[in-house]
Amino acid sequence: MNSRYIVPSEYPPDCPVDPAVLSPRLLPGEIAQGFLTASYIPRQTRSEAFEEIPFSQVSFKQLL
Repeated sequence: MNSRYIVPSEYPPDCPVDPAVLSPRLLPGEIAQGFLTASYIPRQTRSEAFEEIPFSQVSFKQLL
């Protein structure tokens, strides 16, 4: 890449994703072109306590 606006993504050495997937890509168009850039966000664990939120039987079925 020869642009100061488009830089290859940096990824950790233990990244499970192929580095080629994270490289910038040219999006061709008829009138204008663009670049698609991607970045790796490590997996995170998040939990919520459902006992704090009151559920009716109908809203619980919709949640499932």
